[in-house]
Amino acid sequence: MGAALPLLIGFVALAGGTIFLQGACGLISVRLHFFIFLLLVVWVSLKVVIDLGDLEYLKQITVATTGGILLFFFVGAFVRLSLERITEPESKFIFAKLALFVFFMISMVVFTSYQGRLLDRDDIFYIEGVDGNYQRPGNFLIMLFIMTSFVYLTIVTSVQGQKNTSIVFWLFIYSVGLFFYLISSQMIGSNAATANLTAVYLMTVVISFLAFNNKLRNAFLAGKLTIPNSKKILKFIVTFSVVAVLSVLIFSIVALRLSGFDLNKTNLFGFGAGEITSVTSRLDILLESGVEQMGYAPFLGNTNVAYLTTGNPGKTLHSFLPNVMAELGLVGLLLVVLLFFFVLRDLYNKSKLAKVNQVGFQSVVVNMWLFFLLIFLLLYSNIAVGIYWAVMWFFIGFASEPLFLITKK
Repeated sequence: MGAALPLLIGFVALAGGTIFLQGACGLISVRLHFFIFLLLVVWVSLKVVIDLGDLEYLKQITVATTGGILLFFFVGAFVRLSLERITEPESKFIFAKLALFVFFMISMVVFTSYQGRLLDRDDIFYIEGVDGNYQRPGNFLIMLFIMTSFVYLTIVTSVQGQKNTSIVFWLFIYSVGLFFYLISSQMIGSNAATANLTAVYLMTVVISFLAFNNKLRNAFLAGKLTIPNSKKILKFIVTFSVVAVLSVLIFSIVALRLSGFDLNKTNLFGFGAGEITSVTSRLDILLESGVEQMGYAPFLGNTNVAYLTTGNPGKTLHSFLPNVMAELGLVGLLLVVLLFFFVLRDLYNKSKLAKVNQVGFQSVVVNMWLFFLLIFLLLYSNIAVGIYWAVMWFFIGFASEPLFLITKK
């Protein structure tokens, strides 16, 4: 639940104070999609007040620490500003490397903490005291790993011609951190965390190997490589994606064989049910009442639509865009589509218009990673989660840089 909230309050206060002081000095700029996001928050607030008249629920979906879209959007934006500062080349990436070690230690601390609470049972791999509240810590694991991946990617793409030993070392640290996060996610029964951690890792590794390719790097620095509209880049990404997936599968199979661990004991296989029950239950709700919920108030939506159509307020659509359509109508859907369009367009343009130098190449790699990761999160969210998924709003704030500082010389 709400452990160590003073840390969050302190971070938001310090980050917000920094933004305010920078803005007072005329060193801050705001992107267009930030205002679209604010319009979306206003529309959500109006719908909740009109449809439910429940201010407590409004607090939960805007500023609470489980699914507050406004809170996590700003946390993501502030985290990006913070990580940008510690990954500046002027510091020779000392602080970035230290941060990666900190994230690595956090993964071990979380793992050790959960391991000490494992149930003494042979049939399930689960900790005591979860009581169905696995989504919150699962979301935090995903957000932590996104931060870890950003720092890792910045380090390994920073210097041209790095030694292979250095690359292997940082990849090892990053991979071991993933291992601890994955086991922790299954200890609490969060299949969403397991799926997203694996996907983020694979995309990060593929993009990082793109940066290691000296031929591609030199072609970019010579102005002979058009990014992101390059067949060479696309071919490389597809090839290494297949290699990465196969490598992870083979490694996982070998590790499971050697350890003798039974996956049927995890929530990933429904604790022996042989199916991913968390996915099938969401799909059942979508098939049973999806059309009815989306068609109830198609233009303006209704935030109480699950209760009005099924008699059960808990049967909300766990599918991002259909959930937006059902609760916020075409108005809300238009705002969400515009928001995603502008964020993806900005990431694309940052890759396309990057300066032809070493810093520009690093920027291209990072923005391509953010672009593909946002596409994945959008696809995943339409399978398994609704509009108030904290990870989505954290990443939108993180990837889009709605507030960015302008450096004066």
